[in-house]
Amino acid sequence: MDKIAQKIEKMRTLDYVFFVEHPYKRIWHNFVNGIARGVGSAIGFSVIFALIVMILEWIGKINVPFISTFVNFILGLTEK
Repeated sequence: MDKIAQKIEKMRTLDYVFFVEHPYKRIWHNFVNGIARGVGSAIGFSVIFALIVMILEWIGKINVPFISTFVNFILGLTEK
């Protein structure tokens, strides 16, 4: 009996039943979850993009003949 109770608990059946009985709470939960994912993705993308720009600026300052010219050209496009 304990094994069956543990398996049912692992399946999270109570959460499923709760959301089936209250569909508006399920919609609200999914809506908030979607907003949180969107905001998290936007913040993560901004941080990664800022790091990429910082690395490109660093490469541009090294003065490697062809690469620095190309990187400075790309950074010039992003600053406008």
